[in-house]
Amino acid sequence: MIKAVIFDLDGTLLYTLDSISLSCNKVLEAHRLPPVTHEQLKHFVGDGVIDLMRRAFSAGMSEETVDEDIVAEFRAHFKEDCDYHVKPYEGIPALIRWLKEKGILVACNTNKPHENAVKLIHKHFGDDFDAVLGQQDDIPKKPDKTGALKIVSSFGLKPNEVVYVGDSDVDMFTAKNAALHSIGAAWGYRGADELKNSGAEWIANTPIEVMDILKMQVE
Repeated sequence: MIKAVIFDLDGTLLYTLDSISLSCNKVLEAHRLPPVTHEQLKHFVGDGVIDLMRRAFSAGMSEETVDEDIVAEFRAHFKEDCDYHVKPYEGIPALIRWLKEKGILVACNTNKPHENAVKLIHKHFGDDFDAVLGQQDDIPKKPDKTGALKIVSSFGLKPNEVVYVGDSDVDMFTAKNAALHSIGAAWGYRGADELKNSGAEWIANTPIEVMDILKMQVE
């Protein structure tokens, strides 16, 4: 019986490419590098800010070392830009409402900085989420299992009572490392093939399909 669902944020709950692109390209412009496209960003995001910026600088053929100073530049811009054109995917609000009606706990586990994750979840979903955990210095980033299992433990549950929903291989590996069930969000940034190849237990093409999958596990 499934008692909780943990969601990734970018590309799963929320469309966020415009906001990430805006901040990322401001940094690149300051370093006289070409902007990255949304298609590039789909493959750059998911592993945290420093990997995002390393990939963006590499795409511009830069030999500059991406360090904490550059990450700080991104964070300064993103503090203002993090909700730029951000919106929930169609069907996500209905899915969250259904989970709450069924008494299923709802959480978000993301490699986005924790402060930004909390801000976005609260703005777009109010108090519907029972836990939000973004990137923090004392918790290894996904696909490490620590963050996901911290949420599971806080709920007083066992891993086999929890489903992880995400749009990338990072999310599927996180679920596997934490011994959670997994649903690949094929509507997100990476697509069904990557999710299948990284071991997704189920694939959902829309948020409503997540509901259909979970109906068999909670009813």
